Parts: sequence; C-alpha cells; structure tokens
Amino acid sequence: MSNRAAAALAFSNELVVRHTDIVLVVDTKKSVAAGLASCVLIRAGRKQWAISCHHVLEPNAAYFIGPGRLERDLIPEEPPARVLAARLVASDEDLDLALFEIKNDMPAARSKESYDLRASAAISHDGIRRNLELGVTAFLCGLYARRSRIKPYPDGLLYLQAPLYSALGPLVSVDKVRVVGDFAEKELLFVNDTAFPQLKGAKPTGGPRRVHGISGSGMWVMGSGRMHLLGIVGGRDPGSRGEHLIHATPVWALRSWLHSVT
Repeated sequence: MSNRAAAALAFSNELVVRHTDIVLVVDTKKSVAAGLASCVLIRAGRKQWAISCHHVLEPNAAYFIGPGRLERDLIPEEPPARVLAARLVASDEDLDLALFEIKNDMPAARSKESYDLRASAAISHDGIRRNLELGVTAFLCGLYARRSRIKPYPDGLLYLQAPLYSALGPLVSVDKVRVVGDFAEKELLFVNDTAFPQLKGAKPTGGPRRVHGISGSGMWVMGSGRMHLLGIVGGRDPGSRGEHLIHATPVWALRSWLHSVT
C-alpha cells in the first residue's frame, strides 16, 4: 500500500470512528446476547438517530446502542451505568435499513458525535457514477464481531470487548439502490493488539476477511478534506462471486427513506 493510501486510511479512521458505534442485540426472553452489529450515528433535522440494517433485527429483542466496552481484559471495580435500550422507530427489508432513536442520556450520545446528514447532500447517484471510471476510493469502519468478546457475569451484567475493523478499496459499481466496493485485503496497516490481545498474530488474507458484525456500518468517501457518508453497509455482495465485494445502501436512498419515516 502506498504512503498516500496509508495516510488516507489513517485520516479516515480518525474522522469516521467518532460516527461509528455498536449495536448489542439482546434476547429479552432469555436475557442473553443474541448478536452484534454496527451502526452510524447521524443527525437529521433536530434529532439524533442510529442507522443499522434490517437483517440484524431479531424477534423479542432489545437493542443497546454504544454499550460500555472494556478496553482490556479486566472487569472494572465499579459497574458501569445502566444502558437503556434504544427504540426501534422504523425498518425496511428491501433497503435493509433500521432506524433507532438516540437520546441525550445514552452512551452513544455522550461518547460519540452524530454525522450531520446535510453534509452528504453533495453525494448523489449521478455524481458518483460519473466519477466511477476515474476511480473512487471507499472506506469502511465497523465492528469486528469475530474477534469480539461478550462476558456474562452472575450480577446480570454483560461486559463487551469489541475491536473495530477498517479498510479501503475501490468502488466498483453503483446504481439507485446499491453501491459495491472491492475490499480485498492486501495489507494490515495497524493492529491494536495491546488493547485487544485476541488480535495478536493477525495477518492479511490476500482476499476476503470474515467481518461479521460490520453490517450497519458506514461506507465513506473523501472529498474537500472531509469524509462523506456514501452508504450503510449490508455485507458481502450477494450478486457476485467475490466475497471481498461489499455492498451498501447508498446515502441518496437513505435520505429519501428517512424523509418518508420521520
């Protein structure tokens, strides 16, 4: 990877991590963790929202946005403040989107920063399509669930240790309801195995990586010195053979859908 690409990835991480958070899915009947996903925190109008994917929703589930996460394998002496479940406002199976309400007393609102969706106004289907032949670099940042740890304790608390995964690659196709990027893994730039010992020994795959949990994260593009939301990641592109091809619901479809449900 070139120094320019490495610098771009580091720059994108610094900007998009603050808009990226985690969704902990809990089975309310069994009181156990049922899954993990990613989300993007956004501000639209006067309200804050978390956007994730419809396919991560489960029956009889509660959703916790931005639960407190362990920085190392040591349970704190003082238990963390109770995290309130987020209200599911709307979802769409065809677009694979889910909308959660974020309130000011939630951890996500205190520790993260919501992306102002108005900043994405310059990102359009026609504009991205025109630039595709010139080359558009897309960035990912989301939960690396395969290397995450959930620790249930007798006191009823769930302790979560969850590293993030980030990557960059070329955008390869775009249409009205889907964008696809090629994220074949050629090199690992940074592995935070000090905070997350389970990442020790990680090597580049040369192709795809099993990044379960990245659903609901953002796909981003850089322009005018800042990162712009391009779409909400759904996962591996089902319409192709390449497992390193990842698709997202584009931000122009997200904007239209939000307008219809809020």
